Amino acid sequence: MTEDELNRIEGALSIQLPASYRTFMSCFPIPAFAGNSELELWDDPDALIRENMALRTADSHAQQAWPPQYFCVGNSGGSWVHAIDLEDEQGAVWYVDNFDFQGHCSGIIRESFTDWAIEYIAKVRSDLEIDGLNPDDIPEVRKRIEEQSSRVGCRATVILIFVVVVAFLALAWLFEW
Repeated sequence: MTEDELNRIEGALSIQLPASYRTFMSCFPIPAFAGNSELELWDDPDALIRENMALRTADSHAQQAWPPQYFCVGNSGGSWVHAIDLEDEQGAVWYVDNFDFQGHCSGIIRESFTDWAIEYIAKVRSDLEIDGLNPDDIPEVRKRIEEQSSRVGCRATVILIFVVVVAFLALAWLFEW
């Protein structure tokens, strides 16, 4: 994210992001996910603003409005998110279960945003490499490869279903004699 985008987030939400977050996000360390709003660490300032505004007003998924001291850094589509405590100098990272800070599993998981982010980014980069993707590619290359892989997976599933149905019919026919 650019300095202007980080400033825009702060202005829209009336917050001050920790220096550790600003430094880390100023050069997103996974080029293949630059500008993303898919991972647990988003790089899309507009999506971050929308998500945090919704959480602060209990609009979408939050059962109660979030206190303004917390900033959601991303949501990978589940009912839990990671948030940083803006009142903590190191930007302690919370795991927020079911969008609720009082949730059964909610709590601080890392004392600093930097420690959490380094660990998380290493995991994502490793997962991409295991999947045969280059974390340093541009997002369009990653998306194209994922779409191609998805199509291959769908074809394989259809073929497998076809084989199972044919085998079932063949067995049914054999035992009918």
